[in-house]
Amino acid sequence: MHPSIRRELKRFYRKHKDFIDNASIAELGALNMNGSPRDYLPQADYVGFDIVNGKGIDVKIEPGVIPPEHQGKYDLVVSSSSFHYCPQPELYKKQIVDLLKPHGLLWISMCSPQCKRHHSTSKNEYGFKDCFRMTRKELRRFLRPEIKDLECRLAGDGHHQDIIYLGQKTC
Repeated sequence: MHPSIRRELKRFYRKHKDFIDNASIAELGALNMNGSPRDYLPQADYVGFDIVNGKGIDVKIEPGVIPPEHQGKYDLVVSSSSFHYCPQPELYKKQIVDLLKPHGLLWISMCSPQCKRHHSTSKNEYGFKDCFRMTRKELRRFLRPEIKDLECRLAGDGHHQDIIYLGQKTC
């Protein structure tokens, strides 16, 4: 996890502490390779989802598939630096929407097109690579109509730029 993402998670937590402290939280792309949102958010009702088994993973999933017992269960879905590995972004969106309760919040960070670095992840049976980028405008348009924009901005430094997005499920 980049230092800028750690700062953004801490900022998000401070700003929404009352909500987050009482929220059920799902992390999508939860494999902890170098830090996780789980390190900065309450863990009382926190479940990590990923397409691989490993540190930070509570539920292994297949792309686009959320087990029925987890659908519509979470007040908050967080995803840090995972979305840009998805060759089929519509499946990632489906997972987010499936996990969230009505009016639940989504906090996501992803590499922006301005980020020229390519990142590595664990080897996975699907062979996903760091190959997908969206602009802020494209991300907001992509998440609609199921997710309403609350905040969307750039964060990072000259070498690494992320999009930080906060949205709310519309139904």
